[in-house]
Amino acid sequence: MTRALTADEPTALFVADGDLLVPTEFARGPWSPDSLHGGPVAVVGAAESALWDAEGRIGRAVQDLYVEPAR
Repeated sequence: MTRALTADEPTALFVADGDLLVPTEFARGPWSPDSLHGGPVAVVGAAESALWDAEGRIGRAVQDLYVEPAR
């Protein structure tokens, strides 16, 4: 079941704050409110490392998460 977002809820996984990407609650993992899910972190890493081809597709990216990402 889906629900409509309220005006004060974020609409993205991260929001820009100058040169930083600040995670919103949508990037949170299911394990703790203080941890991030690995998927959003991996996408940011792939985008920053220019793994995308000219058509905006990515073939394969591997990211090992050994520690809890900082929030």
